[in-house]
This record gives sequence, C-alpha cells and structure tokens, in this order.
Amino acid sequence: MEINGRKYLYDIVYDTLKTEILEGKLDYGVLLPSEREIAIRFSVERTTVRKALQLLVDDGLVEKKAGIGTKVIFRKVGRKKESSSEHKKVIGFFMSDDAQNGFSITQPFYAQLFYSLEIECRKKDYQLMYASVNEDTNVRELLDSQDYYLIIFVSSLADQFADIVKSAHVPALLLNNACEAVGSVSYDNAEGTYRMLKYLYYMGHRDIAIISASEKYFSTKRKMEGIFRATQELGIKIRKSNIVYSGNWDYQNGYNCTRELLEGRDRKDYPTTIFAFNDFMAIGAIQALKDMSLRVPEDISVAGFDNIDMLKYMERDLTTIDTDIPLMARMILNDNVMQMARELGTGFQITTPIKLIKGSTVKRIEWKTPVINK
Repeated sequence: MEINGRKYLYDIVYDTLKTEILEGKLDYGVLLPSEREIAIRFSVERTTVRKALQLLVDDGLVEKKAGIGTKVIFRKVGRKKESSSEHKKVIGFFMSDDAQNGFSITQPFYAQLFYSLEIECRKKDYQLMYASVNEDTNVRELLDSQDYYLIIFVSSLADQFADIVKSAHVPALLLNNACEAVGSVSYDNAEGTYRMLKYLYYMGHRDIAIISASEKYFSTKRKMEGIFRATQELGIKIRKSNIVYSGNWDYQNGYNCTRELLEGRDRKDYPTTIFAFNDFMAIGAIQALKDMSLRVPEDISVAGFDNIDMLKYMERDLTTIDTDIPLMARMILNDNVMQMARELGTGFQITTPIKLIKGSTVKRIEWKTPVINK
C-alpha cells in the first residue's frame, strides 16, 4: 500500500522477501529467518514483520508452521518437481533464539561461523538451512520438515532434544558444548586462556581481571580450566573481586562488568589488565574504560578471545586468541567427521587449535620490586 507515493514499512519488507522468493534466492522448502532477525535486517518492529509475512502467506508463497517457522512453498516456474533444494544434501543449523544470553545468529562469532559454513556448503554443493529453537519448539516436526543430512546444534542442546534427535535417527553435531549422545566440535577454550594468561604474565601483569559470562556454559568452564592451569604453573593468584560473571556474552555485558569492576575502587587498586572471555565483551570493556577517562593500554590493558572480523574496524589491534572460525567450519563439514556423526551417534569430541594474537592493547609492565600476591 502506498500513500502519496510512499510505501509502508511492511510493504518494503514484503516486496523484498517476495522478490527473493520469486527469483529463487529463497528456494522452495527453505525456512525464512526468524521474525526477530528479519526485524533487525530491515530495522523495523516485529509487528511490521508479521504483517509482511502474512501478505506472503496470502500470496501462497510461504506457510507458517507452529514451532518451526515460516517455510517457502513457492516453486519457480519451469523447475522440475525435484528442485535444487531437494536434491542437495541439507545441513541444518539450529541455534537457540536466546539473545538475552548472547546466543543469536547476529552475535559476531556465530554470524561469522554461519558465513564460513555457507562458504563450505557451496563448495560441497550442500544447502545450509538456519532455524532458531527454544524450549517450545516442536523439534520432531522440525526434523520431519526436511531430509537432513546433518544437524548442527549451536552451543546448547536440551536433553529432550538429544533424545528426539536420536530417536529420529538424524546425524547431529554439537558446537561449543559436550553431550554423551551427540558428537561435538569446539575450539580449544582451555588452551586459549592458558596461553593468554601466560602471555599477560610475561608482559609483567600480575593483577589480572576476568570478565566472563555465566559459569553454567561449557566454554566458560573450559576457559576457567585454562586460567586455573596457568595460575598454578605460574604461582600467581587472581583476586576473587577481579572475576566478574554475568548473564551473557555481548558488548553490553563487557561494558557493564568493566564499570562494576572498577567503580568504587581507588585508582591504585585497579587491575593492570582486563581479560574478557570473548572479543565482543572486550570491545565493550574498552568503551567503558574510555567513558571513565581511562586509556588502553596506558592505564589498563585489555585482551579478548575469538579474533572476530569486526576487530579490523577498531582503532587499536586487540590482543586476542584466534579461534580460526573458517577452520572450525571446515572441520564440521569434514567428510570423516560427518561420517562419525552418522555412524557413531555418541559423544565424541573434536577440538580445533587456537593461536595467540599479540595486539597493541596490552602493554609491558616492568616491575622494580618483587610482586607479592595477597
């Protein structure tokens, strides 16, 4: 609908998605992104997205399936019944729709991982399909909606999901977690934090602060194992007041935790460095320090973890751990790994290597007297 030549926002969303469907960019059988993701893409409210999707339903281009999402049902004219999406091996990328805890396809690490998986899928002539899941999702119906060659569960897998996947005889892999029923692929969290702490130590840092998400997460537990190993080997301690846990892994968490860590302290009691357990939180920490009139690394050094693409836009090169996301994507879609997932159906674990990136956000500290840890 137009008024005085101007389109409503829902018309813009509708027209764009309709064009992508008619041109085959969104092929038959593909699940559209979630309402929230479409809203982010077009910078509109979810109510606007719902209205646009209903227009697509009215046109007979898509159908809404409760607990699954919106599926394309339009077949491009001239195509055989067996469309390209049907004869390709379908890889399902299932991710918890839990932005509150920092698990979202829009989170930099997962967005980069999904992009890397798309590249690998194109090389192997696979079709990668994304679906957001939560405790209310009808996973069995979601599995029955496609003949999946492999399912990738991101970060968390509820026990009931594992049982359903096993009973449906669908090969599955779990990312950044571990489960007895499903094989997993993750980068070496423990080795990454171990190497970073040793590097900070040899750069002269003894009073180190940690910013992490909740202790319940697999990656948090593994990262803390690396911290413990390094402190035991180096003979240092991290003050309890210097370890800050929060609910999620996002920018705001890094910002808030940094302020929580420093506010109320005397400046001479500040830690010399802040090690955030992912880069997104590290970026938040750097902004918080800037807002508190503190310089990085002159006043406080900052280190991160992941080496995400957005770091190239920062003023300084972040000291971080490179998790080699493209390598992780290649490992997930490695023929031998997928064959193990199809045949074993057990909780084997594959860990990809990491690398220390020495940026300019950590300065060297020269100690004139021995440091005594209290």
